[in-house]
Amino acid sequence: MKVFQLYEKMLVACGSEPSGLHALKEIIKYIKEDGKPIIVLSVVPFYEEFYEGDLYLFTSKEDILEKFYKPFKEALEKAKEIGDQEKVIVKTVLEEGDPFIKIVDTALSENCDLIVLGRKKELGLMGKLLGANVARTIGQSPIDILVIPEGSNLSFNKILVPIDGSIYSEIALKKACKIAQTFSSELFILSVVDIPVEISAEYPDLRERVYSKAKNILEGAQKLAENLCKKVETDIREGDPAEKILSFIKEKGIETVVIGSHGKTGMKRLLMGSVAEKVLTFASIPVLVSKSLEFRAI
Repeated sequence: MKVFQLYEKMLVACGSEPSGLHALKEIIKYIKEDGKPIIVLSVVPFYEEFYEGDLYLFTSKEDILEKFYKPFKEALEKAKEIGDQEKVIVKTVLEEGDPFIKIVDTALSENCDLIVLGRKKELGLMGKLLGANVARTIGQSPIDILVIPEGSNLSFNKILVPIDGSIYSEIALKKACKIAQTFSSELFILSVVDIPVEISAEYPDLRERVYSKAKNILEGAQKLAENLCKKVETDIREGDPAEKILSFIKEKGIETVVIGSHGKTGMKRLLMGSVAEKVLTFASIPVLVSKSLEFRAI
């Protein structure tokens, strides 16, 4: 079964954390029959200044290099073993530098159209912050990224796609429809209206206009989806978009989210407070971030 029937070639990033190997195992379930190789990259976040100076008084440069490289080499060895067990060709690549830069650069140089990232199950740190490398990779990547939290299952029985009327959510919807068509999934399309109380009080008719616009967007989305999918459900919620998406996920038992992201968003992170970042941070299920505006209607 072709992976989602959307992507030709993918790169899976595997570092020293087990989440990368978990993501690899989950994605391999869907590419066993393709017969295509999968690129597995491990990036050593290692810079010259880390092993200059006084460290050499106690050990050699080679020993320091070996210590830093060991967990990343072991991750690639395990990835090879997983590929051999599942009869999938795994091409391993070891790089050194800024992980998010190397991940994006390697994916593009290998002509990949999907990057797969693992994510720690528990992010912690006072309300949780999305891992820096995950956020930066998503922020810089021009191609789609699938983020799979550690311990989660990649499954497509129930798929959610939030829409806001933008071209990014429109393309995300088309991709979600194709996935749903492939797996006979139940597709949920959600629109969230967020009207500040003070504005609503000052402009009483604004709420009605916003809801009317959201309904029109949903009607168009439903018409598109019903031409491709057997089961489609639409809904409108009011409030903070990320919070409503997350509560909808729990309420409906959503298994995978497909969400549009508005292009590149800066060198260091996604936009602070962005819907995509909040969903990626707090959702315990896989999230496919639609970055590319290209859509191959296979």
